[in-house]
Amino acid sequence: MTAYTVRLSQEAAFCPYRSLLATGAVLFKRGDFKAKAVQLDDKTRWLLGAVSDKAYPNIPANAVALPVRREFARVDITCWEASSRRHASCV
Repeated sequence: MTAYTVRLSQEAAFCPYRSLLATGAVLFKRGDFKAKAVQLDDKTRWLLGAVSDKAYPNIPANAVALPVRREFARVDITCWEASSRRHASCV
């Protein structure tokens, strides 16, 4: 059996998770989600209605320090740097 994947968007910067992050940013008022989502999209507007257009700009994303992410593919470990003290927690 052969499986194929199809990319539905032709945009170079397309990310299938940005819509979920934008929705989560509005629902949970999370600046880190907003920083990763970059912009509010039509899916979030459709799901949450007009409240999303009002709430999204009010979520502060400028002061958010996103954790550094490192993947070690051969051993299935991902580490996030929690602060500037170089303390890493691995999952």
